[in-house]
Amino acid sequence: MKKVIRMFWRTSLIVLLIHFASFGALAQNASVTVDTARWKENKDRLVVKGRSDTLNLVFLSDALTGKELATAQADDDGYWIAKVNGLSISPCYVRAVSGGSTTEARVKRTGGNCSSAGLPPELTASVYTNKLCFLCHGDEGEGIMGSGGDIQGKSAYDTRRAIAEELVHTGIDVTPQEIKALVKFLGNPTPLPPLETVDFSDPEQCRICHPRQFREWSGNMMAYSALSPTFSALEALGNAFSVSHGGSGFAAGDHPTALFCQSCHNPADTLLGSFPTLSDSNGHAMRDFATKAGRGGISCDICHQISGPDTSLGFGRLGDGIANTAFVLEPGDTKFGPLENPEPNPTHGSAHGQDINMQDGYLRSGEFCGTCHDVRTPPDANLADGVDPVTNEPFQRLENLFTEWKNGPYGPINNTVGRVVTCQDCHMDLGPPEPAGSYAEGETTVYPRPRYVFERDQVSTHYFTGIDIALVDFPGQGNEDLDENGNVIGQVQRRQILMESAAEIAVSAPANAVSGGTIPITVHVTNSGTGHNLPSGFSQERQIWVELIVSDNNGQPVYESGTLVDTAHPETGEMEPDGNLDDEDLRNLVGPNGGSGVIDPLTLEADVIHGPDYNRRHEDPPVYQGLANFGNEFIRIPVDENGEPMRDDQGHFIEEEVFMPFLSTHTDNSFSIPALKTVDVRYDVDVPIGIEGPLQINVRLRARAFPPRFLRALATGRPDLVNEKMVDRNRIVDMVSAAPVNVQIQ
Repeated sequence: MKKVIRMFWRTSLIVLLIHFASFGALAQNASVTVDTARWKENKDRLVVKGRSDTLNLVFLSDALTGKELATAQADDDGYWIAKVNGLSISPCYVRAVSGGSTTEARVKRTGGNCSSAGLPPELTASVYTNKLCFLCHGDEGEGIMGSGGDIQGKSAYDTRRAIAEELVHTGIDVTPQEIKALVKFLGNPTPLPPLETVDFSDPEQCRICHPRQFREWSGNMMAYSALSPTFSALEALGNAFSVSHGGSGFAAGDHPTALFCQSCHNPADTLLGSFPTLSDSNGHAMRDFATKAGRGGISCDICHQISGPDTSLGFGRLGDGIANTAFVLEPGDTKFGPLENPEPNPTHGSAHGQDINMQDGYLRSGEFCGTCHDVRTPPDANLADGVDPVTNEPFQRLENLFTEWKNGPYGPINNTVGRVVTCQDCHMDLGPPEPAGSYAEGETTVYPRPRYVFERDQVSTHYFTGIDIALVDFPGQGNEDLDENGNVIGQVQRRQILMESAAEIAVSAPANAVSGGTIPITVHVTNSGTGHNLPSGFSQERQIWVELIVSDNNGQPVYESGTLVDTAHPETGEMEPDGNLDDEDLRNLVGPNGGSGVIDPLTLEADVIHGPDYNRRHEDPPVYQGLANFGNEFIRIPVDENGEPMRDDQGHFIEEEVFMPFLSTHTDNSFSIPALKTVDVRYDVDVPIGIEGPLQINVRLRARAFPPRFLRALATGRPDLVNEKMVDRNRIVDMVSAAPVNVQIQ
């Protein structure tokens, strides 16, 4: 059977030399290294050691076949080790991937007796050709890229050069060993046995035809979802807390993640049954058991293999296809998209995903996002009737994002803007500062051969920018380059633009005040740029707050709220103040010694008291001072011996704020600002006697993905996953500032 491949001679010899550079040179430019890779034949064990950034995960695979070998994690000093047992023969080369960097190394002490993870030669060749040739060219040149030039009769050197130029040109990651194997195989082809069908494609495979979409996805929180150390640590603490209180993990039975966290963060491994029971996990985080498919988190095949909503009833599900992974995932060759009549292609089948009414493209709808972005957690197990005492619902609304959108001014029920604006219209369009629903126009695939490019009027991006960024090294976080549409690529920069466009702020104050009197100040905060509440998502751990500083004519503060103070945090290794305010807690709550206070990682209880910036507006009578934070709250309501929520003498529930979802009886989502609504925050500022004016009022709105106290609880409970370095990376975003206001003193 003749094998054909097209030859491109446009790539320079310099590119080829770089492409064929040694493994050692590759390692020098990477943030991950392999220092030693040795085969211990007497134990059938492969031992690989190296270095990476602190606490980063390292994924080890066979460099030739891509077969997964092990997952390791760097320690506090950046060293990692992986021991792979049970191999019948050593791989020849290993590949280590960490933090977006890749390096490869030859395995030593194999005595020349190595193979591609023990695969027989004909199957190894099958892996190569399917990975690198047939996906595009097909078996006889009928593939999406068609036939190229005949390589029969050419020298091995010319064939290697032709293949290398083609693959470098198309951006396919391939090793010199793979090219040599291809040349050998193509020169003397044998019938190819069929490869085992896989449920989920490697996103790298999708990259070949969809490089733009892959690039945008690879740096976003969808790709990060299964690897996030904060998610993994919170899940681990929740499971440990549940077991210590007689439960079986934060879900049902002894399978701690199958019904909850992992089903949205890692749907592939949840479906494949990759996770052990909690009793068999030996304290490991569930991400340690993730497969290569699962480590991609919300990968291409997750969204594009969802055919429609799951309208069955289940915990937290009301039969409307919303919340707690209420989607139908159909792994296989067919990929679902928003187009009603998708163009056929030889790489995979294409179909039109249907919504609950079988009327519109499901992937275009807000309901598609609502399958994961409403999260409903179990009620307090001590309650007799098993409902949230405040809402009377049989669950708590941990994440209420979809419902906020659906019932808000942009949704289908109470729409006030003239048309439904979906989640995709903001998070998959060209993005701020462009209007919602402004999509790119152009090609669905960008492989440079026009006869295989399909034009579309609207092409969506896959950045999915939000308030979260990676707190460890991860691709695409701080990239200041611009994409083909003129928008910045980096998630850090995109988040800044997004948050700046989310809200408006203004200040009202009298023009004059009396020495020894009080200045009534009102700060007006408007959620002007989001389709849901502000903040939203995991809103009980989000912080969006007002910083207000009233200064005298020498710039000295007369009153301040929402400001931060640099302190030490010995519980996570910061023994002295480090000059960084991003890692400091707000001062509405402080520890007994005046520090930020801590959360016990075992009991999850917070050792905090009211601080100097405590919000006193709810007191009777109200005192209009203290922090204005729009983050929602976890509330614990004591339960009596009969399972009834306890009330005070006036019949109100006795409420106490807690800082972990596992302790809450009610999730209070009333603090966040609904879309297009304005919240007025009043401050009564005392004017010192004898002070000279004018006084100046400066106000800004600030945001942070997590409270530092929360991250330090994760770090003290699971120091193998979270550390002080990650707390420092939890940067504050300055959203918007008001024009300064001067008040004259009479």
